[in-house]
Amino acid sequence: MSEAIKPSPSRKSRFGRTWIYFCGLFLFGFGLAGYYVLLPVPIDKALAQESLHVQAEECCQAMVQDDHSTLVDRSLPYLVEMMGGRERYIARLKTFASEMKKSGVHAREMTVYQPEEFQQKSGVLYGVVAYKMLLKGPLFLSRTISGQLIGISKDRGKNWSFFDCTALKGDRIKIKSVIPDFPDELQLPLNETKE
Repeated sequence: MSEAIKPSPSRKSRFGRTWIYFCGLFLFGFGLAGYYVLLPVPIDKALAQESLHVQAEECCQAMVQDDHSTLVDRSLPYLVEMMGGRERYIARLKTFASEMKKSGVHAREMTVYQPEEFQQKSGVLYGVVAYKMLLKGPLFLSRTISGQLIGISKDRGKNWSFFDCTALKGDRIKIKSVIPDFPDELQLPLNETKE
């Protein structure tokens, strides 16, 4: 008795199986690529630290040289908005600088120290840069003020925005009212004023 001849699969069914195979292969490859893209990339700590120091120095020199545009551009965007936008913030800084000059007080020197550490939280880097400013005025020969800039980077340490927290005197509650996610582990240098 001869064997029954099996019907050959139709072209439609062969196409369906091939389509399912390629779709599965594509989804697997896409998922694998997405997995590697989403893996956390190690931060270049040396580069982030150097960028933090260099850009903090630019910010501090802008204070001394009355370069208000650079100072605003290096400030936290949130603070710029609070001040009414870029142009209004620049106008306020000009007014403040003018009042300082009228009183005879002016900044002579600025020393910016290397940041010792930074912390990462929710994909954002936070660092603190200490500085010393030498002031001269009619009522005193010289006065040295120690201050701190808090730096924030959202691009793995390439670009930093700053908030001068010197006036808050290390009060973390006040600092967190401006920067809610400021890490508790990040140390703040002590403020000092010497005459």
